[in-house]
Amino acid sequence: MRSSPAYTEIRHHYPNVTFWPGDRGRSGPKVSENGREIIVDYLLRDLCHACAIIGRVRYAFDFDADGKFLGTRLVSVMPAEG
Repeated sequence: MRSSPAYTEIRHHYPNVTFWPGDRGRSGPKVSENGREIIVDYLLRDLCHACAIIGRVRYAFDFDADGKFLGTRLVSVMPAEG
């Protein structure tokens, strides 16, 4: 994530950026049709859990056909709208 230009820009404006879990409710993690990928959203906040949301991050958790965990990969980093 630190190599992402979008994250670098966010961190430039908000040096206290922190990484927090995103929504895990009904619109929580998305599972691909073949079940081999789960996309999970995270929030970037300006320091604490109650502080302003300054961005969003999406990670994919990848699995093989037998369900063995293969690893994670960064899908996107986006600054918050507004």
